[in-house]
Amino acid sequence: MLIARFRPLIVGAVWAGIVAATSALAQGTRPAASQKPKPKPAESQPVAAQPSIEHVEEQKTAYLLSGIARRQQLRYREAIDDLTIYVTGNDRDPDGHWELGFSWALYNEARPMAESRRKALEHFRKCYELSPAYQRSLPQSAKPGVVALVAEARKAAGVVGDAPAPRPIEAEGLLRLAESQADSGDLLEAKKNFDEVQNVPPPPAVADRERVRSKIDRLFGQRILKLQSLEASNLAAAQSEAAELLRFFPDEPVALETYVRLQLKYSRAAMESVAGQKIYQSYRNNIEGFMLKGLYRDAISEVNRLLFNFPRSEFGEKKYNEILEKNDQALKSAEESLKGGRLEEARRKYEVIRDNYPFLGVAQDAISEIDEVRRKLEASLDRETEKGNFGLVYETAKELASKFPANQKAKDSVAATLQEVARRLESGKTASREGRLFDAIVWFEKALAVVPGQTEAQEGRDRARTQIRDQKKKLWAFMEMIPGGRFTLGGGPTPESKPKNKNASTEPYVLDRYKVSNAQYQFFVQATGAKVPETWKDALPEPQKADYAVSGIGYAEAEAYCRWIGKRLPDEFEWEKAARGTDGLDFPYDDAPGKERKQYNPFQEYAVNRWPGLASPFKIEGMHTNHWEWTSSWFAPYPGNDEASVRNVARETFKVVRGGARSASFPGIEKALEVSARDKRAPVRRDADLSFRCASNTAEVPSWLNDEPQPEKVREPGTEAQPVKP
Repeated sequence: MLIARFRPLIVGAVWAGIVAATSALAQGTRPAASQKPKPKPAESQPVAAQPSIEHVEEQKTAYLLSGIARRQQLRYREAIDDLTIYVTGNDRDPDGHWELGFSWALYNEARPMAESRRKALEHFRKCYELSPAYQRSLPQSAKPGVVALVAEARKAAGVVGDAPAPRPIEAEGLLRLAESQADSGDLLEAKKNFDEVQNVPPPPAVADRERVRSKIDRLFGQRILKLQSLEASNLAAAQSEAAELLRFFPDEPVALETYVRLQLKYSRAAMESVAGQKIYQSYRNNIEGFMLKGLYRDAISEVNRLLFNFPRSEFGEKKYNEILEKNDQALKSAEESLKGGRLEEARRKYEVIRDNYPFLGVAQDAISEIDEVRRKLEASLDRETEKGNFGLVYETAKELASKFPANQKAKDSVAATLQEVARRLESGKTASREGRLFDAIVWFEKALAVVPGQTEAQEGRDRARTQIRDQKKKLWAFMEMIPGGRFTLGGGPTPESKPKNKNASTEPYVLDRYKVSNAQYQFFVQATGAKVPETWKDALPEPQKADYAVSGIGYAEAEAYCRWIGKRLPDEFEWEKAARGTDGLDFPYDDAPGKERKQYNPFQEYAVNRWPGLASPFKIEGMHTNHWEWTSSWFAPYPGNDEASVRNVARETFKVVRGGARSASFPGIEKALEVSARDKRAPVRRDADLSFRCASNTAEVPSWLNDEPQPEKVREPGTEAQPVKP
């Protein structure tokens, strides 16, 4: 499990060293750094003397020694754990805060994080607050980032003046200094400067380094002999001497063995004393009280003190294991929350672990990673909000809220996007009430683009589509069947309509009885976003002309309307047959009563169904008016037409239009043109005299109009749709 990697840190590096080293030294090996300490079971109920002040201080110093040693081994995280324990018990020691700040700074260099940088500043600052004149200088190898942290901490602590700069000394000079100190018997300073030689370029000659090392080793041996003689006369003084020696020789097995032996010897002496019972019971009471209150940080510190003074205490080992078990449970719970994506919940749990178990760097690392996830999501949310991309804003805000339910930015963004959705829904409803079904669909789709699956938006969109479908089906009413067979074509008053052909024929088809009205075309515009006719003002037809023929539209728009409802434009032969009948009438209403014919003025505009009595022989109305009607035929001369002006017209350039009573193309003709007359217009023309009606091969409504509502062609703002048959 994850906790297994950190268990040795909880009891502390020195206690691990004492137990592991005792066993290892007996076997002639070095202790394993990751081995869990296992105190031996007590042989009897411990009864100990009150430890001396010197002994207590040495126990505290043990964490300092271990922390410095681990930092020198580049094990920054473990160094921080040990030094944190030391500073917790020695909060007024500037040297301890300096060492811990330096370790945090090195850890930040190895793995930059906001938390590690903050911790380094905190302890450097505390060091200078406790001792403004603190003169410890950084090693020559210190990186600029570490030097900058010290300068920032000094400024925050109110210290005036520059921080001590790294010594500008070369390796050769530093080695000579170490040698002179060794010659004078100053072992510890010699060892400190000798160790720093490796961090200062360029490296001295190997022979010179070995000469100085041998002198230091000789002094070290003399110091050990002195320490052993002191052991018999003053145990506390011997411990102090051993701690100082171990501080500068953390990797020397002899120094470690001596320190461990003195520690155990003093602990046994303490346990054999009757006076130790009170302090032992005090430790027990404190541990029980802290654990009942859930103050595991204080409890573990007290367990550490107990095990330092009474290494064979079963009670201490038991409480140690209980705390580890609770920590296991806390970590497992935090990891489950983390894996489940509940990052806010996981962060709270890791905060509890960090506060109760400050030696576990895994908790702070997890908190830093969680904070990084939150920062990235918030930055993404800000970017999408600035772009106005409400869909991604909502998705990001939902993700942020799911991981961090209390995050105010997520709450505000969700509320803002839902407000925008409500605005789009209301716009869709308004457009639907006003009959602007295309705009309604657009607004409902925009709402769904932000929050997919909304019932209200889906229902509004489908309802608008259904209305469009039903209205399309209604546009199939009032069509008349035109039978196939022969009819008279051409022979009109203009060159384009010659010669007459009595043997023209068509297949059966159906044709709209009426021209497409303004009201019908307005529905098409509102349902698809098609282009508004040129003759409309303010994008709407005049209210009193709703039933008049729509005009001012191009060929593509007329063809799109017919195709939208499953029809097509008639070709010019179909149109002429429907207008003239099988007898080749000059005007559709030649057979109509004279009274109605006299009342009718083909140069005046009427409603499309105003003159049913003047319908053609096939009951098609309004085929001779002041509007020309688009047909699907390209303009070309009839067979047998030798007129140069007609034959020289470029092929597939103009579409044939039919049915107008007058035209600027024929200025010499003053009376109403016969329906056999042909005119031509470029398909892009949108003249005020251009209208149309639709045809079909069959009178049956297309099956797709009976299916579920089909999606309309949706346009972006500023563009136009080209409606297509689904």
